[in-house]
Amino acid sequence: MTVSQTLATADVLEATAAVVSRYLGETMARSAIKAHCDKLQIEGARILPEQIEAFGSQDRDGPHIFVGREKATAAVAEMHGAIQRMGQKR
Repeated sequence: MTVSQTLATADVLEATAAVVSRYLGETMARSAIKAHCDKLQIEGARILPEQIEAFGSQDRDGPHIFVGREKATAAVAEMHGAIQRMGQKR
């Protein structure tokens, strides 16, 4: 996933939650996203391209435990697409 500019952190997290919640439910999705952000030290109003890349590259390991590899792969691809579209709109 390549995004070349900073984006609003809240927008990236909302786009991610919209995708992931369809697979895990809203509460679990938001909890997992928060834990992921804490682990990567993502905080503040803007998220840097490097942080977006790290956020998107480490999300392949956990979801497959809950929804299976096929659904996890689909969710990750969908999430990456949503974040990339956000970067193109700016």
